[in-house]
Amino acid sequence: MNRYEAILWTEKLASGQYDQQELNIFLEYLQNANKEEVEEILSVYHKKLSDQPSYPLQVSTGFMDQLKMLRSEAEEGIPLSGHSAKIIPAWLKLTAAAVLILSLSISFYLFTNGSKRSLDIVASEKDTTWIMPEHNKAMLTLADGSIIALDAVTDGNISEQHGVKVIKIDSALLSYKNNNNHQSQPHAPAFNTITVPVGGQYQLILADGSHVWLNSASSLTFPVAFIEEKHRKVALKGEAYFEIAKDASKPFIVGTGNMQVEVLGTHFNVTAYPDEEDIKTTLLEGSVKLSSNNDQTLIRPGEQGILLHGSTAPFKVGKANIDEVIAWKEGRFRFDEMNIRPIMRQISRWYDVAVVYEGDLSGISLSGSVPRKEKVTQLLRALEMSERVKFEMKGNQILVKPFVNQN
Repeated sequence: MNRYEAILWTEKLASGQYDQQELNIFLEYLQNANKEEVEEILSVYHKKLSDQPSYPLQVSTGFMDQLKMLRSEAEEGIPLSGHSAKIIPAWLKLTAAAVLILSLSISFYLFTNGSKRSLDIVASEKDTTWIMPEHNKAMLTLADGSIIALDAVTDGNISEQHGVKVIKIDSALLSYKNNNNHQSQPHAPAFNTITVPVGGQYQLILADGSHVWLNSASSLTFPVAFIEEKHRKVALKGEAYFEIAKDASKPFIVGTGNMQVEVLGTHFNVTAYPDEEDIKTTLLEGSVKLSSNNDQTLIRPGEQGILLHGSTAPFKVGKANIDEVIAWKEGRFRFDEMNIRPIMRQISRWYDVAVVYEGDLSGISLSGSVPRKEKVTQLLRALEMSERVKFEMKGNQILVKPFVNQN
């Protein structure tokens, strides 16, 4: 079996239309595949599984049991200090993300087949256990102070300010384009603000052609037209990914908190949520200069510059986990040995839920990759299968506590 055949075969797997010999060939392929192949194939499998009717869901319990057994063997094979490692399948050692994909598939199977077991998230009958994010939703504040709900207006021209047309391209994209027929130029820049609520996301093409992706609970203030002679400057709160149009005569500057990012033309991500302890700038290509107080530093592609909120300390620069940083832009959660608290902050911002902690969670870190389109209960069930944490839901509140083995 090769990669292409394995991807096609997931259709049979999701529908239960296969025999044991085919299953053994598929499992053997997974055991010898590399990390990227395993994650891709299991993601396709989970998508096809989730497309199946909930009742009845014809999925082999044998396959699920073997996945759980392999996962258990992998966890037992993780070496402790002073102990030698056991031999386990290479893909299970390579990719913790695959384990969470498996967990999500298993928890989906158990949930839709009515099995309660130990995977239940404790919740009352009135609780909102199927919370879904709003996705493409944002508010646009114009220069005159008027506000437009972008999800409530039809595609096309929605405003014209200082010779610039504001065009809603589709449900998730807003574009600013110069009106060539407009004769006069403003003497001072006019500013707009796009605000993305909790549970939302939106894209924006600025008047210079730069493309911005805004994550949930974020806002960007920007000039309608870049008429300043020396620079192009915007202000960010929250998180955004930027692809900046090159203009050597006008550096592009992103201001956030007590820091600014200066570029000429490049791709980078800025995370500057006030509830996070630091501001992180991650560079994918090009060059970036970071400035704060009296400190400046340059970062190269693949690096991340970190500055503590309100700190006068210099920047810390290190290698970035690019896949983890931009997972939100690609429509995924990705955690690579991330502490449970920043994980829950991401979940809170995406699903618009409050999070309460109980017990000592300081040493709990998880890894995995899960689509952001999942219902919150599906995501929590997958996280619970790590047997590190337990969740209880009450309305829009999630209680997080350490997992306690009842056996």
